[in-house]
Amino acid sequence: MAGEGTVYFNKSRYVRVEMKNEREIKYIYNLLRNLKYDCKISLRTERPRMWSVYIGAKQLEKFYKEIGFGSQQDRQNILKLAVDKRLRLNQYV
Repeated sequence: MAGEGTVYFNKSRYVRVEMKNEREIKYIYNLLRNLKYDCKISLRTERPRMWSVYIGAKQLEKFYKEIGFGSQQDRQNILKLAVDKRLRLNQYV
């Protein structure tokens, strides 16, 4: 995940892995599914031939504990902030 993955923590919280290699991204998707992650795969419309696997907010703690970003400490720190975020009542992010 350290090479192709990114954590987002702004208006929403999620991890996305992106690459142009369709075979490899589908392999990653299947690995995540085998590890019981609820994730989605898609072909990005705004970036030609770019594939993405999306792991949503409900799976971030599991991702943090099991996979994370290894030596990419900046991304790991953002992931930890996203995991620890306390939601307000009626907030679904």
